Amino acid sequence: MLYYIDSSIVEAAENQNDSVVQRLDELLYCWKRGLCVLDSRRRNLDRLIALGGSMKEFSAVKAVKQGIHNIYSDIDFFIVLTNGNANPQLDANLLKKAALLEITSVSGVFNFAINFVVCENVRDYDLYKWGTDSLVKALKDNIFNLNIMPYNGGGSTIVDSVRHLNGFNKLLITDSDKKYASCPKGCTDSLIQQYIRSERPDLCWSYTLIVHEVENLLPFEVIENVTSTVRYKIKKLNIIKDDAFGNTFLIYFDFKNGFRCSHLRLIRKNENTSLGNYKKLLSSIGISEDRIKKTLKMKYDKNTDNELICGFGDSILADCLTYISSHDNVNFKILDYQKEDWENVSRKIWSLGCAMKPKRN
Repeated sequence: MLYYIDSSIVEAAENQNDSVVQRLDELLYCWKRGLCVLDSRRRNLDRLIALGGSMKEFSAVKAVKQGIHNIYSDIDFFIVLTNGNANPQLDANLLKKAALLEITSVSGVFNFAINFVVCENVRDYDLYKWGTDSLVKALKDNIFNLNIMPYNGGGSTIVDSVRHLNGFNKLLITDSDKKYASCPKGCTDSLIQQYIRSERPDLCWSYTLIVHEVENLLPFEVIENVTSTVRYKIKKLNIIKDDAFGNTFLIYFDFKNGFRCSHLRLIRKNENTSLGNYKKLLSSIGISEDRIKKTLKMKYDKNTDNELICGFGDSILADCLTYISSHDNVNFKILDYQKEDWENVSRKIWSLGCAMKPKRN
């Protein structure tokens, strides 16, 4: 996390406010160990350095200030630390990204040091972490580090889980669970948005995927390598991704359970304007018009709700992550329908976990 030190804190330190000085010492501890980014106006840093003692270590923060200048354009949010609820003097555009935090409300060093990415499953975190490491250009720079921790939020229990993280920086990432374009988002997203509106938690940011769920963000090349023994499955999806309607289909495709007969009837009922596109796409992969007609006439029966397009099973995410972790230089190639989510996820994770490389003593 980037912590911007407001001048009100400098004034408190100059007035020998012990609580503020202790928090500043903790910030320096985290900064030196690659757990955060620190910034302030040069004049504020000079005033802190002039106090002597441990505050002299802010000279190292000042020395790298120029090197972190561009970070503000690469993040969606950061924290402005104030004292006495002062109004910080910041550029209006930066204030839009800023979360204000009274420095003496921070319990201790752990609250500065730990940033949680809360997902429905810890495997989701592993994929998001890999994607962020691959996409964030700043992490290729020798001065930056990524400091994040996973937290298993579950699905319907995610709000109860997040309440245990009060006082910590946290980013909540959830699936949309949408089955088609006009479909409402799932209950997990609703619970999170209600929690944020009603309880207004501090230090909490959220993002809901555009795609159906995290499996939709897996690179196709990784899926191909993992499912080489059932290559016919990915073969059909490769035909679909090149179709004019392919991106829309793949956004809402269930990579675990496949596209089933009931899905097509659901689209006819709730989004009939798209039905023609789905029928045309199904025909392009060899599903006959007669089968499509029969499918639309059927009533739901879980025993006959067959796959029109096969999924890859519940273990596809775990299998892909095993492949990624056991192979060097796996190609992170994303498709058009995945770009917006990957750009947003990686940018928000970088905002949460941006940090300096640890400093040698």
